[in-house]
Amino acid sequence: MPPSRLGGQWGLWWSYRGDGLFETVGAEDGYPFLLEAHLARLASSARALYRQSPRLPKPPDVARLLERAGLARGAAVVRLLWYPGMEVVLGWAERARVPRKAREQGVELELATLASHPFSGHKLTSYGPRLLSQQKVGQAGAWGCLFVEPTGEVVEAATANVLFCFGNTVVTPPAPPALPGTVRAYCLAKLAAAGVETVVRPVRLSELQEASGAVLSASVSGLIPVRRIGSVRYARPAWLLEALLAGGFPAPGYRRRSTSTRATRRASNTTS
Repeated sequence: MPPSRLGGQWGLWWSYRGDGLFETVGAEDGYPFLLEAHLARLASSARALYRQSPRLPKPPDVARLLERAGLARGAAVVRLLWYPGMEVVLGWAERARVPRKAREQGVELELATLASHPFSGHKLTSYGPRLLSQQKVGQAGAWGCLFVEPTGEVVEAATANVLFCFGNTVVTPPAPPALPGTVRAYCLAKLAAAGVETVVRPVRLSELQEASGAVLSASVSGLIPVRRIGSVRYARPAWLLEALLAGGFPAPGYRRRSTSTRATRRASNTTS
């Protein structure tokens, strides 16, 4: 994926505004998880927001990128970046930090009010308010934020979607205003295939006490159980995690636990 020059004055203008698009793709042993879904989301946003169709990298391009970065083995993250006016998508790779402690012990979240906007549902490079909120709660000792609309509807975490357990039903907020996460889509499809009832609907703050558990889903972090949201505490939703992790999971740090790499790769390519 060679770098591309920005497309003249307009490309520089969009870059200055920060209105680019990006994708964060988890990878392990040279294999990028859910790459097609990530690229499809980026391409869809480029068409919808800017009426442009950048040339997207192909799987062999990403594999070579990982190899050149010395990341053909182990956990990695591929970062893709595009600004309007660019002919191609820029890409680079880094070593991924697998949050094993958070996956095992769960995390605590604080609530933060953040109104959605017309660009909600697109993965824009402009996400400063989210980072500031994340830093603020981090200084107070929490792992992260759970964003809520001013009307009281739960949306998502700063860098992850959220799945709630209401009895044997899994509920997740709609996208938009939440980001249509690639791992979120994978989870919903896998649960539906396993016979678990899944519902996409608004979740209000008043319902948090009625939920029996919650899990965050993200491309690199994977599945993070939630111990607390604000003043509400949750038990670890073991049944949900077992259902989602069966046969492997498309995020760094899970494939080595699977007895079948081939089965994991098949599961990792499933999207909805």
